[in-house]
Amino acid sequence: MTGGRSVLLVAQIAPPSSLVAARRVAAQCKYLARAGYEVTVLTSAASGDGPIEGAHEVVRTKDALTSGLNWRRGQFAA
Repeated sequence: MTGGRSVLLVAQIAPPSSLVAARRVAAQCKYLARAGYEVTVLTSAASGDGPIEGAHEVVRTKDALTSGLNWRRGQFAA
């Protein structure tokens, strides 16, 4: 998209996670795309893998919550 509007949406939890926070990200992507924005989502790989409706690009990174540095990682299931 040249000369268009673009948005970087940063969220720790995103689809396909079934958490409410992920549903909010999905809705924001969908409606921003409908409004003409090119949406890029930066999120955690702990949320799962796959596309997000309306997102031009999804970048999933390693999350500190699931790394060996977090002694409570067994309690986190996104």
